[in-house]
Amino acid sequence: MKPLNNMRHSQKGMTVFGGFLLLLIVGAVVLLVIKIAPVYLENYNVKRVLIDMVEDQATRKMAPHELVQSVRNRLSVSGIHNQKDFKIVAKRSGRGMLINIDYEVRKPVVGNLDALMTFHEDVELIRN
Repeated sequence: MKPLNNMRHSQKGMTVFGGFLLLLIVGAVVLLVIKIAPVYLENYNVKRVLIDMVEDQATRKMAPHELVQSVRNRLSVSGIHNQKDFKIVAKRSGRGMLINIDYEVRKPVVGNLDALMTFHEDVELIRN
């Protein structure tokens, strides 16, 4: 039979407290990813709309207010219906038109803890 002081050094593994702590950390990361990932997928759609507008020749002839309406319509078709916080600006630049989209998304994570994400996307439409 081993003495108690030698037995303590030979034991290996995770304690129950360590297991709960690990579970808590992994659970918090998974919860954060579940809450935040859809926002970044939505931002990917916003970028895709702007890239599509650059590739569309018809947008190069539009006035600034027509471009803003076209962006809003394309965002709606892409599944982004909550655009009330989107600040979309189209203005003339030296070589064509510049379109800026600025918006913030606030997602509740747990209790009174929120995640705030700020996005700024822009693209330049060069006239022929």
